[in-house]
Parts: sequence; C-alpha cells; structure tokens
Amino acid sequence: MQVYAKLEPARAEQARGANPCQDFSQAAAFAGIKDLFDVELLIATNSVADGNLESHVEVATGLTAAVALTRKLQAFVEWDAFYPVGSGGADTGTRHYAVGGLIYFFTKNLAVDVRAGVGLNRQANDVIAGTGFAVRY
Repeated sequence: MQVYAKLEPARAEQARGANPCQDFSQAAAFAGIKDLFDVELLIATNSVADGNLESHVEVATGLTAAVALTRKLQAFVEWDAFYPVGSGGADTGTRHYAVGGLIYFFTKNLAVDVRAGVGLNRQANDVIAGTGFAVRY
C-alpha cells in the first residue's frame, strides 16, 4: 500500500474561493481546461531500499489525466514509472504501472485520494493500491 502527502502553498485565486478541483496541483499541471480537465507531469527522486536493504536513488515519473466529475470530485488515470539508479540484481529495473482513482476535495486546501493499479512489466508488482492526502498551506 502506498501512502503519501503533499504540501503546497495556496495561490491568490484559490484563496478567493476558486473551484478546488481546478489547479490543486498547479505546480505540476502543464495543461488544463478550466474546471473540467487537467494533465499533470511528475518528475521526482526518492531514496529507497532494495531487497538487500541497501539504499539507492530512484527517479520517479508520472503522467496523469484527471476529469472533474463534480465540483469536489475528480477521477484520474495515470502512468507511473520508477527508474532505479545505481542498484543491481536480477529483480531491479524500471517498473511501470497503470493506475486509476478518485480525488475528493473536502475544502479548497484539503484533498484525499484513493488509487489502484496494475504492473505493466516483469519488475513491477502485479497490483498496487494506495491512499493519500494533499494539504495546501
């Protein structure tokens, strides 16, 4: 199970009461149709432990498309990939996932999501599931 959190500063138009679904992840959003559709690109690095409990760096990427179902609810699909850097072994390698889920905006500054997905290659887990939250400050 994946659990994550995201903290992000509020923008002036969001503080004035704009639709919470719109631009919630503006830091990563590079395209969108106001109040309806968002596309996000994620590039990050993580420090992870492999099967031998040795730490290495991993680059994570994701491409997400989200559509507003209601003013407070979005559905999304995404492709995620994780690229180990400097690790070896037969079970290591790039992992690809297809993921879908829902995001519920309790307020313009607080959202919770649930997600489930499937691995797309041999190195990936067969099934993944997770939940998370984002708080804008």
